[in-house]
Amino acid sequence: MRHLKHSTKLFLIGWVVGGVAGAVGYNTPALLRLRFSLLDLNAATVGIIMNNLTAAFFSAFGPLLAAKLLNIDENNADGIAFLYMIPTVILFLNGFSVGFFTGSLAAKVTPMLMLLSIAPHGILEVPAILLSGAIGFTNVEDLGKDGFTDKKY
Repeated sequence: MRHLKHSTKLFLIGWVVGGVAGAVGYNTPALLRLRFSLLDLNAATVGIIMNNLTAAFFSAFGPLLAAKLLNIDENNADGIAFLYMIPTVILFLNGFSVGFFTGSLAAKVTPMLMLLSIAPHGILEVPAILLSGAIGFTNVEDLGKDGFTDKKY
């Protein structure tokens, strides 16, 4: 539960920072038109889903993969701190992207339209990212306590 609260705070901080960045005047509609003119709606939807699945996977299991690849164990405090950065950055950037989108559209659309455009993401994607971040933090904490063991679960 503690890690889920931490994940939520990081996501919300990213959302606020992204919202401010989007609201202060970056020209996102031009970027969005360019990006989505190259893709049809189905391809864009699949791309967003694949991005979120990748982010969720690496947020949850990226620290374990990095620990194995970089030979980080419980005795390496700097390495453990690095492993905490993986879900931290993923959570912040996902929050930032949602905030940037909402901030850039805030002055251009009605609040109801903005709510309708974000609600589908809030139902499945955001909770999945938050939960995967909590799993990632738990994995790093467990690795920091015990290292890799040969226990069969």
